[in-house]
Amino acid sequence: PHETDEARGRDARRDAFLRHEGYRVLRFSNEGVLGNLEFVLREIAEYVGLAGRLSSDPAWPGHLLPQGEKVTRG
Repeated sequence: PHETDEARGRDARRDAFLRHEGYRVLRFSNEGVLGNLEFVLREIAEYVGLAGRLSSDPAWPGHLLPQGEKVTRG
């Protein structure tokens, strides 16, 4: 769990390292992801500057992750 002081300290050190490497960390609780995924996706979209496009742009298929083609080899 991330609620303990020890875990929060590890998270803070990890976040500091990632920021130093040029990354930005967005944290969401398991409950938030599992129970309110739309909110989490909107928060991520807002951060990356896609907020208005996700629902209003017909070119967006309704999800953030690219969907690959399944190729079978026979």
